[in-house]
Amino acid sequence: MFRLFVAIVFFTASGSSVYAGLLDKGYSAHYELYKGFFHFGDTYRVYTVDNKGNFAFESETKPLQSLSWLLDGYILERSSGRVSKKGWRVDKYLFQKVHGKRKWIEDMSFDWREGQVKVKTEKQQWSFAIPADAKDKLIYQVTVMDELSKGHRDFIYHIAAKRKLETWDIGVVGEERLETPLGTYDTIKVTRKNDKRRTVLWCAKSLDYLPVKIEYTETDGSSFTAKLIALDAKRGN
Repeated sequence: MFRLFVAIVFFTASGSSVYAGLLDKGYSAHYELYKGFFHFGDTYRVYTVDNKGNFAFESETKPLQSLSWLLDGYILERSSGRVSKKGWRVDKYLFQKVHGKRKWIEDMSFDWREGQVKVKTEKQQWSFAIPADAKDKLIYQVTVMDELSKGHRDFIYHIAAKRKLETWDIGVVGEERLETPLGTYDTIKVTRKNDKRRTVLWCAKSLDYLPVKIEYTETDGSSFTAKLIALDAKRGN
């Protein structure tokens, strides 16, 4: 269930100007993961961009040892490429998961000249066609922040999944004033439409639409929540 999580995310009404320009300067964020009242894991995210437009976005999820059975192992995701006025273009995407002695690796290379993404795992490799606006499962979460800052309320993404290209229809479903561990925020609620698994993001207006809360509901009705507890805005490159 957890792969969906590591594919999103991101805090205080007071001093919110400190957090202006997160997508221009970069940031790091810490989320606690909850199932009901139980804190069972943590996710750490770091987004960086240099003055040449090279970006890297990394997400690391770790279970608490005492409740590791609630989390499907240690998970690392990394997306990198270039950002310009046309948006984010991914060159590489990496997914790793370790559960006990087992390890899964998914390495994607985006070949824009050929219009293909090439996928490698521990035992196989394959490729499939992608359009010019394709994204991976991690960086699309950053582009959602950008879409909301421009006033867009509905948007469609072409996502390079493991075996094929998927079309994700994402839209605004409402607004809510939300109390969080870091303060109270006016947020926009965003969800992926027509998805068997329900994912809801509460994106704070005063934090460049960084999600301050994320809720996931699986097909069997089970759910878990990610809550932002710490944010560090970069002061420049």
